Amino acid sequence: MDCACVGAQPRWIFLMLVLALLQAGCHGNQGTPTVRTIRVMSDDTVTLPASYDVSLPVIAVTWNKLEGPESESTRVGVYMYSPRANGSLSMSLGPLKGRAILHPNGSLVLTISNVIHSQITNGSLSMSLGPLKGRAILHPNGSLTINDVSVKDEGQYVMTTLVDGLGQEETYVYLEVIVPPTVTVGLQIPLKVPVNTSVTLNCTVSKKKAMVKKVMWLKDGRSVPSHIKRRELEDTSHYR
Repeated sequence: MDCACVGAQPRWIFLMLVLALLQAGCHGNQGTPTVRTIRVMSDDTVTLPASYDVSLPVIAVTWNKLEGPESESTRVGVYMYSPRANGSLSMSLGPLKGRAILHPNGSLVLTISNVIHSQITNGSLSMSLGPLKGRAILHPNGSLTINDVSVKDEGQYVMTTLVDGLGQEETYVYLEVIVPPTVTVGLQIPLKVPVNTSVTLNCTVSKKKAMVKKVMWLKDGRSVPSHIKRRELEDTSHYR
């Protein structure tokens, strides 16, 4: 991998951070930080809340997903932004060497093995990485919006703000993905039974991540009291 960097030391730090993210991030236990939990239904859009002081000399803002046990978790880069990535940064990356094109207006769009999608516009660099490639949007305050959420997106995320001369600050968010339940009634519909006979209505709710708090039967749109286990019917009422 060949790289070249022109400019002040912050540009060099930024370049090293980019390379680290390209190599799938870092390892380590981050202790017991305050974590905010956000819930979302699968296939929906969710925003991971965060913020940082835009008045500070921010070098880069990164979002990572923590994979593995807490004691030895691995950080997988999912988004990176640098407001100071103007012409002072230049790099070529092995297999991409000779394949990237810089347009006259300064815009650069590149894709690296379906892992990274980046864009450099008006002096800032913004890229979605790995599992969130093409599905994540970073807001000016640092919050991250994820589209088409799937169960695989569930987990703990951390936003790291790298500030020139001040070090870094981190915000932790846990994303919990809820899956709609699947309800199965093990009977033919409509169910026909002889008069003066007993019938058992069975219902199965699958998908353990559906977070189902209550299951009940409805008769003609109204709840059936839970203590009623046997009942004789003289009409054609419907249960669902």
